[in-house]
Amino acid sequence: MKNKNIGFWLLLASSSSVFAMQPLDDQSLAAATGQNGLTLGIQADKVKFNQVALIDTNGIASTSYNSKAGFVIAGNSTNPVPGIEFIKAAVSGNPSFNIAMDTDAGGGNPFLNLAISMGNDVNGIRLLPFSIYLAPSASLSTPSDYALTSYAPKSIFSSGTTVNTGVKELIRSTGNLDINFVQTNKPRLNIQLGHAAQSVMVKFGGAIQSICSAAAGCPITLVSDNTGATFGFKFAGTNTSTGFVLDGFYAGVDPTGLTFGNTGVSSKFDASLNNVTLGNMGTQNTTTFNNLPNGSMGSFGVTGVSVTDFKMKVSGF
Repeated sequence: MKNKNIGFWLLLASSSSVFAMQPLDDQSLAAATGQNGLTLGIQADKVKFNQVALIDTNGIASTSYNSKAGFVIAGNSTNPVPGIEFIKAAVSGNPSFNIAMDTDAGGGNPFLNLAISMGNDVNGIRLLPFSIYLAPSASLSTPSDYALTSYAPKSIFSSGTTVNTGVKELIRSTGNLDINFVQTNKPRLNIQLGHAAQSVMVKFGGAIQSICSAAAGCPITLVSDNTGATFGFKFAGTNTSTGFVLDGFYAGVDPTGLTFGNTGVSSKFDASLNNVTLGNMGTQNTTTFNNLPNGSMGSFGVTGVSVTDFKMKVSGF
C-alpha cells in the first residue's frame, strides 16, 4: 500500500440515452489508480471532551436495580475539561497517527482492515486530569437529546464541577497520565470489521516504555465520600530497551460481551502503588491509635511479572 495525496474528481460519462454506474471493487481500484486501498494521515495535537459515558440501559434483574445508569468520564476541580494530547518531540504539522484502510474478499467473506500506527514524531499519549463517575438515568442523555430540532444533552454537573444529586465520583486523577512509547517500536493496532480473518476484531502490536514515569507515579484517588485511598501509580517494561511488548494482545466483541486478553506469555513488567494512604493525610482521632496522625502505609509493587493466556470479559450492557 503506497502513500499518495488523493484528490477527488467528478467523472461524468454520458450519452443521449444512457447513464450507467458500476461498483468499483478493491482489485479494480488498484488497477485504475495503482493504489491498493487508502492511507490517511491525521494531525491532531489535542482532543478535548466534556463527558464520555458508557450506559447500562436496563441494570440487573432485580426490580430495585433495573433502571438505566452510566459510567461517565468527565472533568474535576483540577481540570474541568479532560482530554488527550499527543506527546511530540517538537511542534510540527506531521500526522499524529496514520490509518491504512483496505478491503479484501477474505475467502469469500469480505472484511474491512484498518491498520493504525503512530506518527514518526509522536513519543506518547497524555491523558489530562479526569474523574470517573457513576450516574443515574436523570443525568444521562438519550439519542433524542441529540436531535437537531431539540439539541439538549444532559450533564452530570449542576454547575461547574458540582455534581447532580445521585452522581458519585469513583476515581480521581489530579495529574497528567503519560503513556510513553518505545521509539523504535511504537504501539499500533489492526482492526478488522466484517469477516475478521485475523480471528479477533483488534490486534495490538508495538511496545510501551512506561506509564507515569515520574518516581512518585501519577496521583490517583479512589473516592469514598470525603475520604478515600490515594496513591501514585507507576508501570514500566522490565526490559528498558524493549519495554512492555503489546504483540499477542487482542480485543473483540462476541455474543456474550467484550473480551480482552493475550495469547501466550507476555513480556515482563514492573508496577507499583507508591505512598498508599487510606483516609485523609494527617487526620487524627483522639480515641484511636493513641491520637497518631494518619499517614502513608508505604509503597507496594511487583517486578518482573508476566501474564500467560490472560482473558477478561465484560458482559451485561
